Parts: sequence; structure tokens; C-alpha cells
Amino acid sequence: MTRGDPAALRWLVGIELRDRRLRARKTTAAAATLIGTNHSKIVHMETGRYRQKADEVKELLEAYRAPQSEVDRVVALAATDDGPSWWEPWSKVVSEDFAIFLGLEGLAEREFTYDPLLVSALFQTEAYAMALTGLSHRVPLDRQELVVELRMERQRRLTEPVPLKVQSVIEESALRRVAGDGELMREQLERLIELSELSNVTIQILPTAKGIRAATFGDFNLIELASGRQLVYVESLYGAEYVHDRNEVRGYSLMVDSVRADVLDEDDSVALIKQVITETT
Repeated sequence: MTRGDPAALRWLVGIELRDRRLRARKTTAAAATLIGTNHSKIVHMETGRYRQKADEVKELLEAYRAPQSEVDRVVALAATDDGPSWWEPWSKVVSEDFAIFLGLEGLAEREFTYDPLLVSALFQTEAYAMALTGLSHRVPLDRQELVVELRMERQRRLTEPVPLKVQSVIEESALRRVAGDGELMREQLERLIELSELSNVTIQILPTAKGIRAATFGDFNLIELASGRQLVYVESLYGAEYVHDRNEVRGYSLMVDSVRADVLDEDDSVALIKQVITETT
């Protein structure tokens, strides 16, 4: 079951329009001429600043000679009724950059996460999440509980009737990096084992001894939508980047393939998690 988010839908429609315009080798000025509007209107439609009108989206895509199936799909996105974002109750702790990611994750069918330092937010226990949030300089003390609540709400998609399918690669060092105390870490590692039993969740550990190939890039999330479109979210200290160019996304997909060559299979990953529990807690 996906979750509604009008801002994410506008953003998706915008990148679809931009992608198809670039394939048609048209400038924004040329695109404006095609439908009798102005350059600014095309820019606003592509950035998703305002809700795009379905009839204008259709007119543009047809002018770009997009396949009818693509026209129908994107027009349907543009025609989706506005409504509150699913994360609205936690809006006080959602930045503008992160809001789009939450919307995309709510709409996604699949997600791949690579986590070299910490356990993915989708798998964190409340205690582990609170310990991390308490150390973050970006979260005020009076909003730490809201941040943790939001993470717990994101996790509910893992057990819904039509759940989010998640594949996660976690580096062994993240398992051994203690947050809080030994008991807290035991609970967190046991939570990973519990989640690995879900049919829609695949957790694989990248042993430290084989992790040098992955050391050249940091954590990221690769999201796949029902249309098959893939997008990458990369967070940094100063903001976030959304990678949607198909060639650049393919670069991340190739990195995923390179990491998969070194990860343990699911059974061996669980065995390593159990080993870390006995050694460090």
C-alpha cells in the first residue's frame, strides 16, 4: 500500500517532463512555443513548484512524441487528487529536502539501502533511533521524540498488506559500532534478525574484510517506483541530492552490483549478526 504525497507527485511529474523534453532535444523556450505558453511556465512545471494541469502535461508529452503509454502514466500522476502528505503529523522535523524523499519512499514499491556506518532507519529500534538522534546536532532536544516517531511510522510499510520490498546491505562495522550500551545494541541486532525473516526484507552483511570496494562511496537509498523508474537519494551534512538522470542512476546500480559481489548471503548474514551479539554485547 503506497502513501499519498502531493509534493512528491508534482516532483515526479516534473522530472518526467524534463526527461522527455531533453530526449526530444528541446529547450524550455522551444517547449513553451509548442504549447503556446512561456519559458517560466515550463520551468515551473518541471520543478514541480506548482501542481501541473493534466491537460497541459498531456499536450507537452504529445508534442515531445512520447509513447502513448508514457503519456497516460504521467497524466494519471498529474491528475491524482491533492491531499495531505502522509508525514504531515511530523512536519516539524521534516526538512524541505527530506520531504521529497519521504514522499517518494511512500510511493515506492522497492528500496535498496547501503549503510556503511549505521543501521538503516527502516530497521532501527526506538532505543537505537533515540540514541542516534540524541547525538545529532541537527535535532533540537524537544523534537527528538518526533524524529523517532517518524522513523517508526516509516517502518510500518514493511508489514502492511502490500509491503515495501527492501534490500539492505549493511557493513559489518555498523553492527559493531555501539550506540547507547550493550543491551541496546543487543536489542537492535536481534531486531535485524527478526526483520530478516520477512519475505519482503533482505538483509545482507558486507564483511569488513571485503569492504574496501565499497569504501569509495557513502550511504544512499535507491528507490524503485511502480513504473520501474529508479531514483537515488543521497544525504550529506549540508543537504541532500536526488539523482534521477537515467545514466547517473545506472552508475549507482552498477555500484550496487559491485557491492553484491562481496556480501554474505542471507543465512550467513544472520550467522554473522549472531556472532557479533555474542562478541560485543
